[in-house]
Amino acid sequence: PAVNRIFEVKKREFIRNPAAFLKLILQLRRENFDIAFDLSHLDSVSVNSILYTLFSASRFSVGFDRGKESGFLDLSIPAPNRVEYEAYSFLRLLEPFSSSVNQIPPRVYIDDRSRISAKKFFDENKLEAKIIGLHIGGRGRKRVPAGFWEKLLVRFPELPKVVFWGKTEERDVEYLKKRNIPNTYFFPLSPVLTVGAALGKLSVFVSCDTGIMHLAGCIQPLHQIGIFVSSDAARFSPRKQNFVAISGEPNLNELIEKMSKILDTI
Repeated sequence: PAVNRIFEVKKREFIRNPAAFLKLILQLRRENFDIAFDLSHLDSVSVNSILYTLFSASRFSVGFDRGKESGFLDLSIPAPNRVEYEAYSFLRLLEPFSSSVNQIPPRVYIDDRSRISAKKFFDENKLEAKIIGLHIGGRGRKRVPAGFWEKLLVRFPELPKVVFWGKTEERDVEYLKKRNIPNTYFFPLSPVLTVGAALGKLSVFVSCDTGIMHLAGCIQPLHQIGIFVSSDAARFSPRKQNFVAISGEPNLNELIEKMSKILDTI
């Protein structure tokens, strides 16, 4: 509810239709923003982020100190000199305005409509007790094959398993559906708040390093296992007590052992 408006950036459409990009810029300028934050990745400068920060014509701009590349900013904040959770790193940009930003817990607001929608799915499929959740997606090298998820699903035949999927996982979902794995159900990744409400009904959630992993990281007291095939677990693991990270190519037996220990404690 703290977000009043979202401006959608459609990069591919802008390439075909530059006028759409100019229209967005004019919309941003009409807002008369007081502050704009450049949220370029810590390891590199995002030209797009710089352009939107500049074109917003805000009265004040804030970002990390990157030397000459930060010359367009009104206020440059020293980048963290140690590995820390990415979301906490960006919270450092708020330090000039508040002394307690490092105490802000990760959280997500879920409205009643989303909770009702998620509850309907679980009620219709009579899902209760210990429920396993999986997100089978991942970008590029972060992804693991559908066959790996199949082997994991069949190892828990008696427990209900909810597979979360989006458009990029359609082929993997069709593959898994054809296997007719017992007690396996499929939940689409949209709308996102309904997904958040569904995550709150799980006992344990397993995923690679993806956006839904971070969404789940805001759901307490959900137990999570994150698989970091190519990304840095120290930097991208959600900071919650019930999170277990696995780095490198996942070992099926190790993952099953960790899941079983979690399920035994619930």
